[in-house]
Amino acid sequence: MNSKCPTCLGTGLVSIKGEIFRAAREICNLSRQELADCVGVSHVTIRNIEKGYTKPQRTTLQCLTEEFNSRGVEFNVSYEWTKNKKKGKDGLESMGE
Repeated sequence: MNSKCPTCLGTGLVSIKGEIFRAAREICNLSRQELADCVGVSHVTIRNIEKGYTKPQRTTLQCLTEEFNSRGVEFNVSYEWTKNKKKGKDGLESMGE
């Protein structure tokens, strides 16, 4: 069985697309404001994440994941990528040693 991170597929490179968060929110039938209230951020933060203007902070990502999971939408994310990120020669972020 493959135990690689479903987000980075074991590469350590992360690209979380905002559409994933929007789709999960819509499946849960929540407005941006309702989701924001559940996870303790502003609706503007949710909008910015969904539109790809920003990536969620680690704690926000954990709260979003827990909220979606509690509503029956399986949302598995590895939080390891948030630790010790380094930019390589190609400008992409990867996990540190």
